[in-house]
Parts: sequence; structure tokens; C-alpha cells
Amino acid sequence: MCFGTNHTISQIYDLEIRANNITIEVVDKYKYLGVDLDPCLTFSKHVDYLKGTITGRIRMLSKLRPILNDNTSPTLYKTLVLSILDYSDMVYDCMTKRDSESLQRLQNGACRIILKKGKCTSTDEMHKSLHLFRLVDRRHLRMTEYIRTIWYRQKLDRYSNS
Repeated sequence: MCFGTNHTISQIYDLEIRANNITIEVVDKYKYLGVDLDPCLTFSKHVDYLKGTITGRIRMLSKLRPILNDNTSPTLYKTLVLSILDYSDMVYDCMTKRDSESLQRLQNGACRIILKKGKCTSTDEMHKSLHLFRLVDRRHLRMTEYIRTIWYRQKLDRYSNS
């Protein structure tokens, strides 16, 4: 798989890569560690996959909601849905605004199911009552924590090597 802009990829479309006289197939998508990669790294195909998976799980949550208590339904959401949204979310943080908004709409819909609220309820109120961040804020917080962890480990390594 070759990565680049649409223009660059179109120029090397007929590229033939060989190793030990074996032609390596050029593909336009590749799944690596569960994340769908495309040549321009837009992650649109991966987001489409996420939306399909998450929609099914939210539908299941909706069907189970009448028999769940108010403490169990948020836990089930975090287990079934949020865990999928969190997996490798820092990698596809550069997704398009449209894709980001569509994932956020799914989270908002799940919040409405959990809290048994209608469309008139403020999403900020729902997130606050469930102690959830918007997905973009959650990604940025996780990114900040990750960078802080790396910085702290490097500092410890320098201190221990002195």
C-alpha cells in the first residue's frame, strides 16, 4: 500500500513493486490492528465500519434499556460502544469533520437511550449527567495523557541513567 495525496496516488497507480523477483500487490485499503487504512489516510472507510458496528450495538442497548436499571445502562454503553470508539481513536483524530460529527451523533443517540430523553434535551446536559466527554474532547484528553506519560518516562530514564 502506498500513502499520499490523491494526486500523488493517481500518478503512481501503475507502480509495480518487486522483491526477490516477486511482484507485490498494490492495494487500496488494508486493515492493520483493526484499523482500516486507505491511501490518503482519511480513515473514512474505518469510520463507516465503526458506524455500522456501533449502530448495531446501540440498537441492542435500546432493546435492553427497558429491563436495565439506571446504573447498568451507562456501564453497558461504556462496554459495548465507548470501548470501540476509544480503540485507536488517537490515530484517526485527523478524520473529516463530517465523520467526526457522525460518530458524535451516535454517542448522543446512545446518551438519549440511556437517560430516556428526547431530542429536545441538550447534549451538554446529557454528557454532564453521564460524566462523559464529547468524543473529540475525549480523544484530545487521551492524547494529552499519552504525551504526558511519554514525557514522564523519558524524564525518569534520564534521571536513572545519571
